[in-house]
Amino acid sequence: MITLNLERHRDGQLTSQSSREETPANALSFLVQSELAYNARVIELTPDRIHLETLVADMIDVTYLTGSADEMRNLVDVVTCYQLTANFDGIVNGGAAQDFCRATAHSAAYSGIIMNLGAPMFVGRSRLRVAVMLALGYRDESDLTAAAAISLADLMAVFELMAENQGTNFREMIALLGLNPAN
Repeated sequence: MITLNLERHRDGQLTSQSSREETPANALSFLVQSELAYNARVIELTPDRIHLETLVADMIDVTYLTGSADEMRNLVDVVTCYQLTANFDGIVNGGAAQDFCRATAHSAAYSGIIMNLGAPMFVGRSRLRVAVMLALGYRDESDLTAAAAISLADLMAVFELMAENQGTNFREMIALLGLNPAN
């Protein structure tokens, strides 16, 4: 289980605080949809701890996610790819982003050409979507295209369901849920 510690600060004062435990899949969904989607700033990133700050109106939300390095692996990988994609210019350039993604690939299907061709679909608001896909090891053009056709919330729901239903793959789950009518 991953522990989430949440604080809200206004005018330098702590105004609320909570703590809860989540499964790694639910913690990943929270991280992506509730923090990174709102341009969280990464304060600390270690194999077993993530510390974020997110500006919300005139308040600062401070989030700590902690767990074993094994449970935190996908979360840390997503935050790392999120940081590496901070300056997307329409293509995934060589260098640190591709080196990291090669090192964390869960699939031998990596192709820099596919990423360079597919990345323009993900620029702007979709930066987080490409970070999630890269961190979780997806390199296949059809997977990237399918991810581009669904919302971030649906993408995270697919990964949560895949975690609960071992043996299903990304494309099968999207088809099962009817999330990609174009394919």
